[in-house]
Amino acid sequence: MKKLFLTLALALSTSTLLAQEPSHTSTITLSVGGQPYSYNHFGERGGPAVSGRYEFRLSGYFALETGIDTLLPTLHSAEVVSVISAGQNLISVTPNCSVCVIVPLSERTRDMLLPFGAKGILPIASGRVELFVGFGGAYAWHSDYRQSLDALLAQGSLGGRLALDRKRHFWLGTSLRGYSNFGYNRQEWLSWTADFGFRFGH
Repeated sequence: MKKLFLTLALALSTSTLLAQEPSHTSTITLSVGGQPYSYNHFGERGGPAVSGRYEFRLSGYFALETGIDTLLPTLHSAEVVSVISAGQNLISVTPNCSVCVIVPLSERTRDMLLPFGAKGILPIASGRVELFVGFGGAYAWHSDYRQSLDALLAQGSLGGRLALDRKRHFWLGTSLRGYSNFGYNRQEWLSWTADFGFRFGH
């Protein structure tokens, strides 16, 4: 029984080592998806998300990563006007102006995130499937606000991907990424994307 256990452990260790991706490979990943949740000081909520990532593999289980994420959330605000146009919805009459009304406004804004960090990778199924967890930081800047409102965020990610070819150049997967800071001008972003990657180098 003991000999059988040692044999299985050795076989598992050998298969794991063989499944490792060689170090010093690079992966470029393009992603598209959306924001199922967001909260921030500016009142932006949800919307589409696109991103591009570059990953450099330091070992079979560890990589460095950077890239750029573009979020297109919806900004809900209100405007005080003296005349309400046809098709606009009335929210309320302002207390200081009986002839003025508040109407809702909805527009799309753009937020750019520059993430950086590291990624732990677990290759399985002879290296054809990879599960990963990432961590690091990100700098966020907003298209419609002053530079003083931009922020440095913490970021984390998790996901998986599947090799589409035997040489493992092309990958298809999904990622869940979260960003957050604390204190003044707090903002939180959560994006879920479908990912397509191309790996090269050795």
